[in-house]
Amino acid sequence: MLRGEAYHAFSNKVRSYDPRDLIALVARTSAQRLFDPDSLNAQAAQFFKHPEATFFDFILAAIVKASIEIEPARHIRRDKIPSLQDLGQLQDMFMSCSAEEPMEGLDDFYQFFFRTGHLQFPTQRLPWKQIPRALLLYTSASGLVDDYDPEKAFESLAGISIRDFMFIGNVVVILAQQSEDGQINVDVLMRLPHEVFSKANLDAFFRLTVATESEMRQSILTVVRIPGFEIYEYNPLVERPILRDQYGRLILPVPRYLIDRVTEGLFYDLAEMDDGVFLTYLGKSFERYVGRLFVHHRNAEIHGEREYGSKRSRRKTTDWLIAHDSTAALLECKTKRLKVGSETSQRPYQLADDLKRGVVKAVLQLRSTTEAIRGELVYEEYRHHRLLPLVVLLDSCFLFNADPVRSMVAKETGIGPDDFIYQVASVDEVEDLATLDALSILRVLAEKIDSPETRQSDLSTAVRPQLNDASIHPLLDEMKTEFLESFRPH
Repeated sequence: MLRGEAYHAFSNKVRSYDPRDLIALVARTSAQRLFDPDSLNAQAAQFFKHPEATFFDFILAAIVKASIEIEPARHIRRDKIPSLQDLGQLQDMFMSCSAEEPMEGLDDFYQFFFRTGHLQFPTQRLPWKQIPRALLLYTSASGLVDDYDPEKAFESLAGISIRDFMFIGNVVVILAQQSEDGQINVDVLMRLPHEVFSKANLDAFFRLTVATESEMRQSILTVVRIPGFEIYEYNPLVERPILRDQYGRLILPVPRYLIDRVTEGLFYDLAEMDDGVFLTYLGKSFERYVGRLFVHHRNAEIHGEREYGSKRSRRKTTDWLIAHDSTAALLECKTKRLKVGSETSQRPYQLADDLKRGVVKAVLQLRSTTEAIRGELVYEEYRHHRLLPLVVLLDSCFLFNADPVRSMVAKETGIGPDDFIYQVASVDEVEDLATLDALSILRVLAEKIDSPETRQSDLSTAVRPQLNDASIHPLLDEMKTEFLESFRPH
């Protein structure tokens, strides 16, 4: 089989279905995955080979992308009505595309899992944590940078406040789910009894979230296609998750993508406005946010960043130190995000550059603080403690603890992978970690670092067994409640 033939077969299969019915089925399935996953899984079990298999949002979005990519033409007959089983077959065909990738050595296996992890796992995170996190990062940290307020900056850019943008997005998700085919009725939105649904607000909201089929098709065509790697291509639904179809209807094919857009998508809106000031603000806001995750631990000693050294050569410690008994965790926070293409490992030099600007800097800071503590230059009271270095990233970081990434970091730092043992975790993982008590937090980190079997895995594999299904950090829970209450009619 030639490279790219599997995706070509997938695309041809998509071509056979009526696009309107196909996208409606995708919207219904994706909404069910978000609001009633158990029922969807029970239906999927009837035709998927694996008993625990289900539909994935990133594949549902890829089906929509493949359908839109096909230019309407009289000679192309697209009239077959798809069933849920047909959708399952399309998912199987999409997943089989990865079988074309070369697997000749360990590096190939690692790169495959690195690519598929960054493709698949982001859409499997809990979406309801993203809303309060974004609010805490962008609306609750004013005064961190002189003369800069992200809320005012966004409203000046978009013509709508961050809070209104998020709230409308969540209401649209619910209405699209209730419509059974993902259709958004703007008249219903405008009749809702709240000033947030004003025409000006709705116009501003849809300007940032809607694209026509033609616009999406043009966006797809600008991507340079690499045979065999089609499934990793950028999907325009990420930036514009609402589709204005050829009939003028507004459709939300994958509700999860709209939740991502009104939360994590704010990063790109604000970064495009004023890269320097915003990124400085975000670094400070994220550092403060991570600290707030741990301040409720009354039996832990928690310290923020400190300066040390002589007046001529002042240095700073890591952002946070969390101690209990004879163990202390050192946390260094970084907001550097992977550029498009880095996560697919098609551009190894770009990935190395991204690591240099984020993880590498964090590891050097962790190493410097560790040495300063041992040398009694700072935190003298912890000089005999077990120290656990942890890099905390705002971005996803699947497989960042594995040897291939650690080797890339070691090359830049000049520190051998076994000479300084650290861990890398995403903000999602640290939010879950912080729900544990102080003793458990340090125990989980220490046990993971000490075991060669778990050292290279993501932190979530060590934290997840300690959680219950309802685990949500109290800081996030309080912000979610406050956010919803602020829109309650008085």
